[in-house]
Amino acid sequence: MGYFQKLLRTLSSYLPKAIRFRMLRRLISVDYDLPEELSFRLATTQEDLEAAYAILHDSYVGMNYMQPDPSGLRVTKYFALPTTSTLIACLGSKVIGTMSIVRSSPLGLPMDHAMDSVVNQAVDQRYLDVLDINQLLGFTTVQTFNLNHLREQGLRIAEVSSLAIAPEYRLSRGQVFLPLCKFFYDYARFYMSLDAVVIAVNPSWADFYEGLLMFELLKAPVIKNYGFANGAPAVGMILHLGKSETDFEKCYSHLSKKNNLFNFFVKSKARQSHFPSREYEKSLDPVMTPAMLDYFFRQRSPIFAELSDFEIRHLTAAYPHPQYQFVLPKFKIDGQNSISREARFVVNIHAKTVDESPKSIFIIEVSHEGLRLKGKFVENQTFYLQVLLGPENISRLVLRIIWQDQVAPFAGAVILQSDPSWDQYLLYLSKDLLKVSA
Repeated sequence: MGYFQKLLRTLSSYLPKAIRFRMLRRLISVDYDLPEELSFRLATTQEDLEAAYAILHDSYVGMNYMQPDPSGLRVTKYFALPTTSTLIACLGSKVIGTMSIVRSSPLGLPMDHAMDSVVNQAVDQRYLDVLDINQLLGFTTVQTFNLNHLREQGLRIAEVSSLAIAPEYRLSRGQVFLPLCKFFYDYARFYMSLDAVVIAVNPSWADFYEGLLMFELLKAPVIKNYGFANGAPAVGMILHLGKSETDFEKCYSHLSKKNNLFNFFVKSKARQSHFPSREYEKSLDPVMTPAMLDYFFRQRSPIFAELSDFEIRHLTAAYPHPQYQFVLPKFKIDGQNSISREARFVVNIHAKTVDESPKSIFIIEVSHEGLRLKGKFVENQTFYLQVLLGPENISRLVLRIIWQDQVAPFAGAVILQSDPSWDQYLLYLSKDLLKVSA
């Protein structure tokens, strides 16, 4: 256990939360002078991803979060989705750190499936002292995280997971970890258009994420034996991205630059970070080619063979182009092959109705036939919509509402009339998967 983690345990045992958080914020030290060869970007190639999965494997094995795998890689089914982005820190051409952002999808998030992995069995001895901290902090123990209340609020959520730094660079953890977190913070807000991110961490790190990085504890947050981490305990936390700037400012604006995470995360420009270039608005950056899916999920791991028919159905729908059908797993039960081949794209487009009282609307998913809208509407309502696709690029659509979610503020609409600008936008989105499948 590292020095910082031991310090967190000591502070948690004796001091009130407000006091220990103020102390921790004065202990943090931001390094603005990064090595020139250090950079942060998305993993886009098979080599990038293999290096990231290898670092993750070794880190998780070392922390007893997983058993060693013969492949030397940690690969999960969520990595196969086009809605997952893997972020990497590189020193020159060498990958030295990674984390992944898994957007919520019909497969759910890892935390949705966090049932206790050990039933009627004692917790691993190395975690018993951590569970004592749970009692001191007033945590309760539950069997699973429940994220449905977030979805019912209409929040666009994702889970940040699979964080690891190569062992030889952990002594300079702040020089790699904090800039990687800054890259994640900007990418999640400005490129994935998320409202909130959730995370499951060992309880001994709860103060770090809450006190320093503005995460909040989820209700009933502790799982004694988290199956996604080989039976280690886990606490659920959430970062509301919309109010995080205000939270950072409130906690850090009075501190010096070296201790000021408000300046680092919010005010300063992400140095040596390389974000994807975009001609139009979109919220996904798929990178998995058919060959990469075959390599990681058939050859290097048995993930595809272990998927349920429900998971296969969603994965097949997520990759509708014919090039992918040769490598995706087949249904285990006959009669399961009738699925939609229509590509759907996650977006975050601002639009407004064209009428006497214009109403702002956000489009959160598009296809060639329809849209998914955020808000409350009336079924069979027809209206004109003016859509901002990019700087000085406006499209005009005619829509009809065909369904309204009775719980969450979402509705579906069919496109009755479009224009060339909209058709060009759909072609742009379609090229994402066509490009990586070429």
